[in-house]
Amino acid sequence: MTRLLTAIAIIGFLACAGCASEEFKEPLGASVRQAVAAQKLAAAPAGDAPVVGLDGVYAKGVMDNYHKPPKSSSETKKTLQLNLGGSGDKK
Repeated sequence: MTRLLTAIAIIGFLACAGCASEEFKEPLGASVRQAVAAQKLAAAPAGDAPVVGLDGVYAKGVMDNYHKPPKSSSETKKTLQLNLGGSGDKK
């Protein structure tokens, strides 16, 4: 029994060591450096043009819903179901 447990432990450690040996293909932070460089290349201000494509009525409704308080806990139904262990019956 001890040999079996030792063999399982050694196989587990070797499997974990195999996963840890992979190297990164890209250097860490490359996407951040690329985004900063892109901002430096196109560093023009946004401009004074008005925003086109936003419906005022819809935007007002969104902001009104944003400012409303959340529903009280008495209005929402909270249920919690925990299934621990097996009952032995399969239906």
